Amino acid sequence: MAKVLILWPADAAVRIGSAEASRLAGLGVSTIALLRDAESVGIVLDGWAFDPVQSARAAAAALGNESECRVLFPALEVDVASATLTGGTDDPTLPRPSRAAGSTRPADR
Repeated sequence: MAKVLILWPADAAVRIGSAEASRLAGLGVSTIALLRDAESVGIVLDGWAFDPVQSARAAAAALGNESECRVLFPALEVDVASATLTGGTDDPTLPRPSRAAGSTRPADR
């Protein structure tokens, strides 16, 4: 899935409403995530039909002032999985979760 992060200064006028969502959908975007802190506003856009190289600037213009933003493209994406058959809650060295109230599933298998 193609992905891009667009960053603006925190005081930039960034809009995410139905009109902006419609324009982004027309560019192939299917998911929008808003990130922010005291200094920046970031929007992550992704979608199977989204081509960030071709459409990132148009997407930025749909959301706010394109000249104020930075566009970051993925440099690396890695899927993480357990290297062994055990791990997570199946790891025998981890304490078993207690049985939740009202649960019919036993805590220990």
